[in-house]
Amino acid sequence: MALRIAVVSIVTCIGAQDSRAGRAQPLPAWIREHVGVSFYAKRDAGDTCTMEELVEVATQLGCPGVMTWVDGSKPGDLLRNLQTPVYQDLLRRFRFVKLNLCQAYIGGDYDYKARPMSEAWQDVENDWYETTRFLITKLRGQRKTLILSYGQELNVYFGQRDSRPDFPVADYVAAGHRGMRRAIGEAGRLGGLEVFDLAEVQFYIEFSEWVDRFVPHLTVDLFGLTYYPNGMTLTEQLDYLAARAPRHAKFGNRNIVLSEFGTALEQVYWDESKQLRYMRDTLREARNWGVPYAFWFQLTDTDFVMRVAGFHGLCGHKDFPVRRLTWDYLSAIFNGKDKPKLPKRSPEETMQTTPAFRSGMKAQGALPDLVISRLEWKPPRPRSGDRVEFTVGVKNVGAVATLAWNQETGQGTILANVEVDGHYLGYGMTTGPLATGEEVTFEIIKWSTRAYWTATKGRHVIGTNVNAKKLVIESDHTAASNALSRKCLVK
Repeated sequence: MALRIAVVSIVTCIGAQDSRAGRAQPLPAWIREHVGVSFYAKRDAGDTCTMEELVEVATQLGCPGVMTWVDGSKPGDLLRNLQTPVYQDLLRRFRFVKLNLCQAYIGGDYDYKARPMSEAWQDVENDWYETTRFLITKLRGQRKTLILSYGQELNVYFGQRDSRPDFPVADYVAAGHRGMRRAIGEAGRLGGLEVFDLAEVQFYIEFSEWVDRFVPHLTVDLFGLTYYPNGMTLTEQLDYLAARAPRHAKFGNRNIVLSEFGTALEQVYWDESKQLRYMRDTLREARNWGVPYAFWFQLTDTDFVMRVAGFHGLCGHKDFPVRRLTWDYLSAIFNGKDKPKLPKRSPEETMQTTPAFRSGMKAQGALPDLVISRLEWKPPRPRSGDRVEFTVGVKNVGAVATLAWNQETGQGTILANVEVDGHYLGYGMTTGPLATGEEVTFEIIKWSTRAYWTATKGRHVIGTNVNAKKLVIESDHTAASNALSRKCLVK
């Protein structure tokens, strides 16, 4: 079968009852027992593969579990989707399954005030009750674990200053938890089946503020953390979240799931060996801390993810399915090797096996070079409480123009980010090409609206960088070339 894949991630989990023992367990044995894959079929029009194909690829890798999304545009959709043959096959094949239950109608009800929120909470509770009851009916008596998540990272969509700041997050989670617990209570003995719910957060959007405000008040079994390299280590972020999360009767204070982590090839300068070492080292850190589950992002490159995040995959784009070193390493473990070698491949070889960069890596000596040419904000001297908006300029000081934008892969995208005191605020983006000496100016946005920072009294550092995702091949990728920071005093 041709390898045609959509969004897929690696999932590692260590059984809750074995969390302490897992820290002493050899890493290959830990991975072999507790690794699965996650996927989201047909994220956009450019992704053509089906979920059926993704299930087959996950099976080829030999993983015991999977994670995927279940759409719920209106009440009842979750159950209807789970009753389709592909979800039935998925539930049959794998020992543990994480389902991200995306109840999109909740955001709509809140935005448009179509009806009382009490009715929305009843819909949420009923959806979780019916979904859990159906899953128990199908899987009772089997040694399986189900993790039911409240959509994706909650702090991206609810309860933060740029997205529904007054949304009652605790009420939403409590409604789902009630429905799940009601179904479990009515079912009685589950005969080896375990069912948990999970509330997920990510680091880049008001992490500490959101966690402090909501996490202590959430009625949920597990919490999830999305982690990518940033100013805090994985252990520091896990400790911060665990210190505020209510303990669980079974998991204790190790009820934090590593919901997503990884690094794109662009971020390690196309060195697959570095990407592999990052995977191994992060999994070791997660195992040592005692996380109950961890998710590698992602199994294969896809159009959507390549455009917005870069090349993360264990194997290549669906039309060019080369398997990378991370795939080889995990495949060896799944096939019983306790001392797998860390294979090597040169960055040049990787670029030649990545279609989007084959033309760009033709050996023409001259390359573009992107630099930050300006970083401004208004008002220029903010006072406490002011709404501050940002403008960033990017200039090509290299010898040639940047490559034209590739709609399929995202190559050529010029992306600049802004941070305040190390916390991500927003971005500006253009599709290029950018000629030699040409400058482009971005008004920084987030989620398609103008991003802003509410100024607070004190000294702050405003930072910006360009081409962090390495979607433009340039002569100088260093921070000295691609980044700029300025101090801001707020009185």
